[in-house]
Order: sequence, then structure tokens, then C-alpha cells
Amino acid sequence: MKPHQHPLPSSSTLLTLKWQPMAKGEFMGLVQFRILMMNQVRLHQHLYLHMWQLMDA
Repeated sequence: MKPHQHPLPSSSTLLTLKWQPMAKGEFMGLVQFRILMMNQVRLHQHLYLHMWQLMDA
């Protein structure tokens, strides 16, 4: 038999109970931020590659 009450509620349960609208917005913000950072890194790698090619030439 599984106990019905967990000593520590999981984060998903907490999200559903209290912070659903806010957490959803924050989550989307985090996702967009991650995507932005990934794009920044790719852009920088691209620029570095170009710089190296120019320096080699």
C-alpha cells in the first residue's frame, strides 16, 4: 500500500496548487532566455570562425 500523503510535495504538485499562472510565465521566460543565450553562443562561434579564417588568409 502506498501512503497517500508525501512528506515533500513534488514541484509539479506545488505548481498546480499555487503558482500555475506565474510559474508558466516564468518557465516560458526561462525557455526564451535559454534560446536567446544559445543563439548568442552560436552567433559568437560564427564570428570567431570568420575571424580565424580572416587571420589565416
